[in-house]
Amino acid sequence: MEFIVYWLSATPSYAAPLLLAALGLIINERSGVLNLGAEGMMACGALAGALVSLAYSSPLLGIVAAAMAGASLAVVFGGLTVVLRCDQVVSGLILVALGAGITGLLGRNIVGQTLPGFRDVDLGVISDLPVVGPLIFSQNTLTYFSFLFAAVAWWWMYRSVGGLRLRAVGESPSTADANGINVITTRFLAVVVGG
Repeated sequence: MEFIVYWLSATPSYAAPLLLAALGLIINERSGVLNLGAEGMMACGALAGALVSLAYSSPLLGIVAAAMAGASLAVVFGGLTVVLRCDQVVSGLILVALGAGITGLLGRNIVGQTLPGFRDVDLGVISDLPVVGPLIFSQNTLTYFSFLFAAVAWWWMYRSVGGLRLRAVGESPSTADANGINVITTRFLAVVVGG
C-alpha cells in the first residue's frame, strides 16, 4: 500500500512540466497555430534549466532559464510560421530536430548529476492524512504553481477580453481582422507565450 501511495503522490510533480507545456500548446492552438515543435522547445528549456540550476544551485533560476529558452525558440517558430508564413508542420519538425540535437550535444556532461529541486510544501497535520495527504498536500512549489497557472490560463482564455481576441483570431482570422484585431501580432504573442 505504501508503494502505491508513494507512486501516486509522485505523479503530480512529474506531471507539472507536462501540464505547463500542454497549456502553452492550448494557447497556440486557440490562436490558430499548430506547434509541432513543442518537444524541441521543451528539450532546450530542460537543458537550459538544468545547466542554470547546476551552475547557481537555484531551481527558481533554472525555471526562469527554461522559460527563456522556450520563449527564444518560440520567437524563432513564430517568426517562421506567423511572420514569414512558412509551413507550420515543417517548421515544428525542424525545431524538434534542433532541440534533440542541441540537448544531445550540450547535455552529455550533465547526465547523471543531481539537480537542486524545490522543497515539498508541508501543511502539517493535513499532509499526514492517509492517502490524500501525500497525494494533494505534500507536493512541491512548482506543482502547485502549475495547477494555479492552469486555472489562471482558463480564466484568461474564457473570461477576459484578451482571451476572446485570441479565440477570435484562431476561429476566424478574417472576421477578427475586420473587427480591428491584429491577427499577426496576436498569433505571434500567443506563440511566444505558449513557448
